[in-house]
Amino acid sequence: IAPDFLPDRVLEGHQGLIWKPAFSPDGRMIATAACWEGKVRVWDVENGNCHQTLTTGGIVSPVVWSADGNRVIVTTSEGHLHSLVVWDWRLDRIEQTIELPNSNADAAGMGIAVSPDDCCVALSYRQGRIVLCDLQSEAVLADQAISRDSIFLMQFLQEGACLVVAAFDSMVRFLAVPTLSEQQSIEIPNLEWCELLPNGDVLAVCKNVAGAIDCHVTLYDGTTAEAKMVVTDGSSA
Repeated sequence: IAPDFLPDRVLEGHQGLIWKPAFSPDGRMIATAACWEGKVRVWDVENGNCHQTLTTGGIVSPVVWSADGNRVIVTTSEGHLHSLVVWDWRLDRIEQTIELPNSNADAAGMGIAVSPDDCCVALSYRQGRIVLCDLQSEAVLADQAISRDSIFLMQFLQEGACLVVAAFDSMVRFLAVPTLSEQQSIEIPNLEWCELLPNGDVLAVCKNVAGAIDCHVTLYDGTTAEAKMVVTDGSSA
């Protein structure tokens, strides 16, 4: 390993598989969730100390921060019972527990996103299903199958009026909130992974070609779906 890639510090405490870490909006904290352990931890980026630990008693999903950085949101699953948990990590207090639709086939909360105003949470289930929850009323606004394949990207745009969803069926969909009706879609053959700028202007795409990850990253216009640039080995074309 090159010296530049040696870890600056190691955060130790979880037991088992850890989901993708999430930085707080101000970049000072990291939230992590250990799937089978059922625990969520908040760490200080500067010194690596664990500030708070939430023990749920169930299987936990990836976490997301509220826009103000005061709360961590996660889903928990116990059998076929799924719940959305809103945790004030500073006071170590659970503010809300919202019961989610039951499912015999899907695991809740494979992905999670929160709207910029902290009013709405989107959850992706296996087999391309999305559940939309209103945090103020605690109501389920929508529960809809979007794709036949797993969803790996969800992001709110336009101050929460649009939800962008990418799935392994090679489709990127722009959905109206709260109806989840499709406004626009982009088909990207061999889509393996993508990320969207926070303002939605640029979509960065990585493809799977002949069973291998392509070393090229293609940048698309997030509105017109027009390919803008191909980046490879630090160069562009």
